[in-house]
Amino acid sequence: MPRRSPRGSSTGAGAVWLREPRATRQAPALTRDRIVAAAIDVLDRSGESGLSMRRPAESLDVNATSLYWHVSNRDDLLDLALDAVFGEIPLPRTRSSWREDLTAFMRGLRAALLAHPWSAVLAGSRPLIGPNALARSEFVYTALTSAGLRGADLADHLSTLHTDWDDHFDRSIRFLLDGLAVQRQCISLDRHILVKEYKAVDAFAVLADPTRRRILDQLRESDRTVGELVTALAVSQPTMSKHLKVLREAGFLSCQVSAQHRIYRIEPSAFRTLDAWLAPYRELWTRHLDALERHLDAKEQ
Repeated sequence: MPRRSPRGSSTGAGAVWLREPRATRQAPALTRDRIVAAAIDVLDRSGESGLSMRRPAESLDVNATSLYWHVSNRDDLLDLALDAVFGEIPLPRTRSSWREDLTAFMRGLRAALLAHPWSAVLAGSRPLIGPNALARSEFVYTALTSAGLRGADLADHLSTLHTDWDDHFDRSIRFLLDGLAVQRQCISLDRHILVKEYKAVDAFAVLADPTRRRILDQLRESDRTVGELVTALAVSQPTMSKHLKVLREAGFLSCQVSAQHRIYRIEPSAFRTLDAWLAPYRELWTRHLDALERHLDAKEQ
């Protein structure tokens, strides 16, 4: 039977990073690194379901109980193996542009996930708090931050970097990075809008985004919660929250809290600014129509 962890010790996913390595009486032939390498070999051949404490012990030609001096349980093996896979992603010694840094990271991440297919599933279900995973996360966060992303935008694109893998990888990289460049410009525009008085030109800048126009189309029919807007427009909640904040700060929306729900509604006053700006153009159009009518009347006579 597997040995039970000492009382008071942490167990479960990620617990291995919260415990001090067990002291050894003498330098043993069996090391944690060897155990992790054997566990990765088992995972590569048999997947997560095929990993037990016994399988790596067999490949190391030791008794399974010997492993418990270095790891407490199967969860430890999974966390250590996953962090070792992240350690295979090379990090450049010198920083380049954010675009080049992200491209290099994504290629390295793709290569690691393809070499160890089981790791992609574990990365989405286990805490990534090992030293290798944290170093790579810090690298990506730094690159995204230098691209101008903050808050929800940063979380959205970080998630995309870890999940967007398909047969058209090179095209996906270009698409994602081009999108980041555009997003960087849009964020700068949003910040510009949020810190100055909303005049007509700013109102048009806010409404230039098609998602914001779709939000207004939904709210024109009835007041809605964030969840209802997310469902109706099929966008993520962080993205929806970002657009609602811009629209609210621009005066197009108001928000009321009711039973732990934020209910958004259109504020007609903001549209009066647009209407005032458009009034001279409507007058110009009307004059042209009147002139056309007079011209047609004259020809009929």
